[in-house]
Amino acid sequence: MFSLNSLIGLIDKILTMIVIPVVVVLSIAIASMLAWGIFSRSLLNAPVFGLEELVLISAMWLYMLGAVLAAKDRSHLTADFVSVIFKNEKLIAGFAILATTISIVMALYFVSWSYELMAWSLKKAQITPVFKLPWYISQSSLFVGSLALVFYLIRDFIKDCQKFINV
Repeated sequence: MFSLNSLIGLIDKILTMIVIPVVVVLSIAIASMLAWGIFSRSLLNAPVFGLEELVLISAMWLYMLGAVLAAKDRSHLTADFVSVIFKNEKLIAGFAILATTISIVMALYFVSWSYELMAWSLKKAQITPVFKLPWYISQSSLFVGSLALVFYLIRDFIKDCQKFINV
């Protein structure tokens, strides 16, 4: 029988197989574009117009996909002082559930907000000035990233509940 943990593991593997190569490509692309922009402006005295548009779009996707990887590894910034104050493992696990629940609620607000932003962008059909790229390309990164964040928070919530039960 296919368990919930197996399904979460499968989705995690698929996301990882997609996100990591994209992050690598975006990192190389951004570094290359910035280097080319500096080289052409400084040494060739010929600025590359529109390069900022490409860097911005790439950077937004890189930032959000980096946040997805941090959520995947649960390595995002936290202020975990509960385990310093309390020594009761059950209490610590309970606070972890509370923190993850609050994070899920906030992430769901972020999903809603980013969806509305993306829908508005699609409706208005805004484009970048130089390359005429639609703004929803960069703004959709917020929506995609927030959906992945909710997925990993739900995974963390399940793990936190299992830990609470087993302590």
